Amino acid sequence: MRALATLRVLLPSWRFFDDIAGSPVLMARFGASSQALGSWRALARRAPRGPGSLFVNARGNLALAHHALLEHLLSDVAALAEHLETSVAAHPETSAAVEQLVSYRLVTRLVVAQLPTEAAHFQFKLTVFPDVADAEQRAEDLLISALHARTAPAHAALRAAPAREVTTRGDET
Repeated sequence: MRALATLRVLLPSWRFFDDIAGSPVLMARFGASSQALGSWRALARRAPRGPGSLFVNARGNLALAHHALLEHLLSDVAALAEHLETSVAAHPETSAAVEQLVSYRLVTRLVVAQLPTEAAHFQFKLTVFPDVADAEQRAEDLLISALHARTAPAHAALRAAPAREVTTRGDET
């Protein structure tokens, strides 16, 4: 009997979960102009699993990092709402404060990295889809971003700059 009590230490207890909730899904819509945005599309895709992913799983680790970033953004928005003692979704004046969050800017960059090259304007949202067993529940939008214009990153501007002809003192004639 005592041996069973010592083995109990090795088995995890799953009672540490407060609530089972769905996970956020990053969705975006984009278009060539701000008036011609398409329909919402899920951006994150599951990394393919194979026998080798048990040892080296770079794509899976990247997908987990992206998911952790989404949850971090939701946590930051909830903390901001608590600090402002208001619902961020109900008051648009707090959207400027949300856009200043580092996690919001990182998610924005994540979206830009996954957009097609022809997309000049975009908007993203974090949505939680209901459990398959609960057919009455609808998808819930947790955060909807403002409309963003895609800007070229600084390194792209350097690449696009025309090359200048460089002359040395010995080349002057």
